[in-house]
Amino acid sequence: MKQKEAFVVLNIAFEYARQELNGLLTTLEGDARWHCRMIEPRDYHSAAAIRRELLRPTDAIVTDISWSHPSVYEIIAAAGKPVVCIDPSAQAQNGKT
Repeated sequence: MKQKEAFVVLNIAFEYARQELNGLLTTLEGDARWHCRMIEPRDYHSAAAIRRELLRPTDAIVTDISWSHPSVYEIIAAAGKPVVCIDPSAQAQNGKT
């Protein structure tokens, strides 16, 4: 079975994103069907870095980038891959930033 590649674009400067990442990794722990790779924290807002990463094989994207980051959001949306988008504003409203 070919391993699937998840590209994770989370702003781990925030607690909610670290919790989401922990949940994702806990869910996939021991599941040989998936491999996760993350964007470097310094490249989180870099459209060029995300575009470059999407040149690599990618089966799904997990992100907290929303329409408020239009250039990056457009690149992710145009990738044509399934996207799980975590809403950072919902987390902020709950006081979990």
